[in-house]
Amino acid sequence: MSFFSLKFLYLVLGFLAAIFSVFHADASAQDQAEEDLSFEMLLAGIKHYDNAIRSGEGKCTYTYESFGMHGNSTKMYTWKALLTFDQHRTRMALEESRSSNKIHWPETVLIVTEMGTWEVIYHEPEKPSYYFQTKTELDSLRDRVDPRRWLAIVKGQDLPTYLTEEKFYIVKRGVLNNIPCYVLAAKNIPNPDSSQQMMKTDKFWISPEHGFRYLKHEIQLPRKVDSLDGSRKKGTPTVVRVSISYQQFGDLWFPKVVKQENARIAPNGEEHIYLRITLEVKDFKVNHIISPDTFTVDIPDDITIYVEDLRRKLTKKEFLKRYGQK
Repeated sequence: MSFFSLKFLYLVLGFLAAIFSVFHADASAQDQAEEDLSFEMLLAGIKHYDNAIRSGEGKCTYTYESFGMHGNSTKMYTWKALLTFDQHRTRMALEESRSSNKIHWPETVLIVTEMGTWEVIYHEPEKPSYYFQTKTELDSLRDRVDPRRWLAIVKGQDLPTYLTEEKFYIVKRGVLNNIPCYVLAAKNIPNPDSSQQMMKTDKFWISPEHGFRYLKHEIQLPRKVDSLDGSRKKGTPTVVRVSISYQQFGDLWFPKVVKQENARIAPNGEEHIYLRITLEVKDFKVNHIISPDTFTVDIPDDITIYVEDLRRKLTKKEFLKRYGQK
């Protein structure tokens, strides 16, 4: 090989080595940046993106199904609702409700503001019934139809508070459904109520790439009491698993499909599902302008309003005198 050919070969090899070193340095820096995400950084990311979602509107379909010992469906109902929210104000119009026992609930509109909660039930062919209470939140059942409940609330707490109080820590970095994430776990505490001394486990899979949303939440623990039908005894190992897929709005991520499954764990490790919940979100808009009139109630002059706090009905005049316009 001539001197010039050898020199040219060295130049090419040197150039390739330089490219590799730059690429490797960038990759290492990226890996290091990812590794540097601490528990506190994850909490800050969750809070930031929770607060960034201010308003929203779209269709929600909530399905609840329970199963017997042999896997047969014993109970099912579905609620379809048009949900609108702006900060702490919420309007949920339950458009269609049906159940396995052929019971259909009437069309119902729920409106929650800082002042209280309205429930307007449309009976056919009767006039609508009006109910009001000063509680400023949806009941636990209707709350499940709201995707925000699954987005950031666990046991009535926002997710960062829950993760902090339950003393979660980062177990590892991983991949779930081809999405990079952090696996967080709560410290294991023996449950004294369990004769099997099963250790409670509580884990989250959180993805910074998806706006610090959790992709999966799984709890394993023994039952504290027997089930009402006697099919699940106290101490039976149980798993509750929630998985969420998301839709993207700019740099924000909002639930698209939520799935929860509760299962008892047989001695051989096989899981037997006894409850399944699904929430599907469609045609949603996030952070657009919503008219304040959306959260007002037009009270007819000839109706009475049942006030839960007083346990009695008020005329429109009496209601406005006591509570003002809601």
